Amino acid sequence: MSPPERLLWQKLRALKPLGIHVRRQAPIGSYIADFAVHAQKLVIEVDGDHHGMAPQLKHDTARDRWLESQGYHIARYSARDVRSNIDSVVEDIGHKLGLS
Repeated sequence: MSPPERLLWQKLRALKPLGIHVRRQAPIGSYIADFAVHAQKLVIEVDGDHHGMAPQLKHDTARDRWLESQGYHIARYSARDVRSNIDSVVEDIGHKLGLS
């Protein structure tokens, strides 16, 4: 995991006592999600700068379409946001999981 992913993982593990099981590096089909909450069909991705480049954008779009076809919702956060605004990222994820 990248440093921003490790930082987010530390925060997401705190959701376990609330009954939210977050898996890291979760295989879904032929893809690996940074994080997944299978019960709520939520995939959480931490995107580095390379995700803004054309080849990666094309791959991410195809991947997201496939995951959505399987019933998943995708929440993407920039690595920069995770590093500088982790509390807001976690709050947004909690909202997507119906915790707030």
